[in-house]
Amino acid sequence: MIKIFAFLLMTALIAFAHHPLFAAFDSKLESEYRATVVSLEWGNPHWSFHANVARDSGEAAWIFELPGPSGLLRAGWNRDSVRGGDVITIHAVPAKDGSARASVRYVVLSVGRTIVPDHPFNYQH
Repeated sequence: MIKIFAFLLMTALIAFAHHPLFAAFDSKLESEYRATVVSLEWGNPHWSFHANVARDSGEAAWIFELPGPSGLLRAGWNRDSVRGGDVITIHAVPAKDGSARASVRYVVLSVGRTIVPDHPFNYQH
């Protein structure tokens, strides 16, 4: 009985903690960001990276969220696709709450290669 309760509690906490993609990001405001990757976070439910975005007034720290590992692997991403220090162009959908956070639609690497994750925002056209 205790195991069942613990399982249900953990499931509820995970569901509560995970934000709905379309509720958190504004797909009508896709933007382009020129940024230098600072660090990467690989795991579930999302992969993400921290980057300094170039602005007229200097740089701003942003977090860019990617889909989960399976969608990224299907699209050809791996842990070495983007590394700390890489200067990239990111096409992403910004957070609705105005925070420095966005959901990545695709990335253009400095060598010109475009990496498109398997992402729900890419199916809205």
